[in-house]
Amino acid sequence: MKTTFCFTLPITYSNQDFDEKQHRAQKLTDDDRAAGRPAPQYGYSKENFQRAEDEYKEALRLYFKLGG
Repeated sequence: MKTTFCFTLPITYSNQDFDEKQHRAQKLTDDDRAAGRPAPQYGYSKENFQRAEDEYKEALRLYFKLGG
């Protein structure tokens, strides 16, 4: 098991991928708030969740390209 970007691959429990994408989206939204960019008051934005999903797909691509 290793970390690619901020994701643990391969996943070790059910829904771990969702949990990690949700955590990443929260971090991105917290960064938006800290930088004064528009962000929801609580939780994370739809755009940041999509960005986290895209980052996860890229992490998977690299993980399998490099042989896991």
